[in-house]
Amino acid sequence: GTTGSASTGGTLVKRDAGLPLDVARLDVPTVVTCPTLVPPLHGDLRVTSLNVGGLAKYTCSDGYRNPEPESRECQADGQWTGTDPMCKLVDCGTPPEPDHGSVEVVTTTFQSSANYSCDRNYRLVGDKERTCLAQGTWSESLPSCQCAQEMCDGVCVDLRTDNLHCGACRTPCLAVSPSKAECTPTGCLVTLATGLSLENVVVDSQNAYWTDSHNGQA
Repeated sequence: GTTGSASTGGTLVKRDAGLPLDVARLDVPTVVTCPTLVPPLHGDLRVTSLNVGGLAKYTCSDGYRNPEPESRECQADGQWTGTDPMCKLVDCGTPPEPDHGSVEVVTTTFQSSANYSCDRNYRLVGDKERTCLAQGTWSESLPSCQCAQEMCDGVCVDLRTDNLHCGACRTPCLAVSPSKAECTPTGCLVTLATGLSLENVVVDSQNAYWTDSHNGQA
């Protein structure tokens, strides 16, 4: 009914009473390890240990969002916590359009480009192109479109070509059909239909312009 023990080469050997030492029972603990992990696509993996308590830490390459989870731990049951993470490409989303302008994009992910342009009579102020950055934001600031001509009644117009504001705001360049009127850099040009007299010409506040349909002279 007694038990004895002895050390052999650093291993503790227990022997029940009545059993020879060469058939003694060895109490060697089982070492639990977790399986080897694989790095995610477009990412890296660092493992401190495959033993219980070991940590696996994940990172993603530039242009890819941080993985979820960023770390996992080896448990006593030989399994890692969590699931294999993925590195997803950064998406900056659709960039906003400036007032009186537009933006053209093909894709909105990392390193994609956004190209800006302005409506007629407006000029672009700022960068024409922006790039989707690794942080998930567009580079630079949103450009603006400013009137490059003249503002008439809240509308940006070219006084050289606008028939409603020809030469000055609220100065129309019109003709009675079938005659035609065209605002030009030199003023309002009216082309009379065949057979009409000069009394049908519409003039602006300073001059009258017409073209004789018979001889083509202005």
